[in-house]
Amino acid sequence: HFINKEKKDNESTKDNGDNNGGDDDDENIKCIQLCLREISKLNLIPPLMVVELLSQSDVNLSVIREYIINDLALQNNEIEQDEQSIQELQNQIEDMKKSIKDLTTKPKTFQATKCSACLAPLELPTIHFLCGHSLHERCLYNKSNPKCPKCSQQHKQIFEKQEMMQRSKGDHDSFFGQLKAAHSTGDAFNTVAEYFGRGVIY
Repeated sequence: HFINKEKKDNESTKDNGDNNGGDDDDENIKCIQLCLREISKLNLIPPLMVVELLSQSDVNLSVIREYIINDLALQNNEIEQDEQSIQELQNQIEDMKKSIKDLTTKPKTFQATKCSACLAPLELPTIHFLCGHSLHERCLYNKSNPKCPKCSQQHKQIFEKQEMMQRSKGDHDSFFGQLKAAHSTGDAFNTVAEYFGRGVIY
C-alpha cells in the first residue's frame, strides 16, 4: 500500500509540479521504513520477497539499506548460533561413540556403594546397569525385564521418537502439508532440513 502510494505521489508531483513533493517523499520513505521494521520484527515475509516487491516501485536502495543490513546481521547471528549448536552436537556424538567403544571393548567397573533407588547400602542380590546405576534386586519393579528406573523414562522417549520417525517415513501427505505451510512463511528450507535431520528423507 505504501509503495503504491509513493509511486502515485511521485507521478502526481511530476505532472503537477507540486512544491510539496519533497515533503511527500520524505513522509512516504518514513512509512516504508516503518513498514519494513514491522515486517522484520514479525518475520512476515522473506527479505528476498520484500526486495522483489520494492523493485517494482520507484523506491531507492538507500531507503531499504538499513533493513537489508539488519537482516544480514540477523542471519549472520543465526548462522553463528547454528554452527555452535552443530559443534556441540558433534562433540556429543564423539563422546557417545567413545562410550559405545569402551562398553564393547573394555570391562565395566561398578563401584557404587548405595542403591540408586532407595539410597540404602548395596546388599546382595544386586543388579548393575551399564548406565552406571546399581540397585537392589528387591527395588526393581519388573524383575523379568529389568530396566534402570533412573534412565528408563529417557530411553522410552528416545524409542518413541524413533518409532514416530519410522511411521512418518511413509506419510508423504504430512510432509508436503508442512512444506506448503512453511513456504507461505518463508521457512520451507528449515522444514526440509528438519526432515533430513530426523532421517525421514534420504
